[in-house]
Amino acid sequence: MSFPKQIIKVLCIQRWFLTLLVGLLMVLANHVLADTMKIAFQSSRDFADFTYNIYVMNDDGTNPVRLTKRSASDGGPSWSPDGKRITFTSSPNGVYDIYVMNADGSNITNLTQHPSGDFGADWSPDGKRIVYGSNRGNEEIYVMDADGTNQINLTRHGMADRHPDWSPDGTKIAFTSDRDGDREIYVMEVGRGRLIQLTKNLVPWDSGAAWSPDGKRIAFTSIRDGDFEIYVMDADGSNTTQLTHNVNFVDYQAAWSPDGRRIAFTSDREGKYDIYVMNTNGSNVVKLTENQDGRNMSPSWQPLPLAVSPQKKLVTVWGTIKQNQMR
Repeated sequence: MSFPKQIIKVLCIQRWFLTLLVGLLMVLANHVLADTMKIAFQSSRDFADFTYNIYVMNDDGTNPVRLTKRSASDGGPSWSPDGKRITFTSSPNGVYDIYVMNADGSNITNLTQHPSGDFGADWSPDGKRIVYGSNRGNEEIYVMDADGTNQINLTRHGMADRHPDWSPDGTKIAFTSDRDGDREIYVMEVGRGRLIQLTKNLVPWDSGAAWSPDGKRIAFTSIRDGDFEIYVMDADGSNTTQLTHNVNFVDYQAAWSPDGRRIAFTSDREGKYDIYVMNTNGSNVVKLTENQDGRNMSPSWQPLPLAVSPQKKLVTVWGTIKQNQMR
């Protein structure tokens, strides 16, 4: 028994309309969520001795809330891909370990529990693994499951490897290494271990790689002009552009917004370390933290839960509709 062509046509139109509606709703939801995104950061504002705790604020700098309330120094926050958890580094026993907590600061758990010191964690895009740096005999890049099990050394090199950052597609990890005699940015292929050196500078400091949400660019810190500045390059190391220009001041710790339109960073350009945000071309620099006491550092943007890029989602939906029309 076959359906009349009119019924089939109506069903196809309904499917196209439903696909478009869902896509548009997701785009709208992401734009609404983007207006209320959070930035996690470390701050010593409540301590006179520069003991840091983890805070979260709106991405316009309003409503800062303290998440960790301990005498230990807590720093380097990193959001899980679903925005529900935050990893950070802490030293309650005098040795740094990787911890994880819920986004409201509850349920703090030590993941690494190693006497040599672990630091600088970042999540895999699927949220199942965490990459981090460790001092276990030498500074190396390790990976573990999100519950702290199955800890594996990825780099195994005599020189220091640090500051890992997982690519959005999950296939690569960018990191900083001293293996060529200078501090440079490298990329390793996950599962294969093949290394690619992205920066090659005689000036000994390129560090802190941060992937853009679409995986096409990498922001990093360099002193190639004589000062610590934020740069951006294509993912293959080409087309390097300097974004900040501040003589005798430090700009570093770049972090992309989840929609790829802005970069948050740490700077002491006004006399103390605070968090700023700028457009991805370096324009429209805005100071987010206005605290007179202590330092504010290490910004980490909460991910958008529905999509990395609303524009990409709409393009994907439209492509699906066109494919259905051709069937």
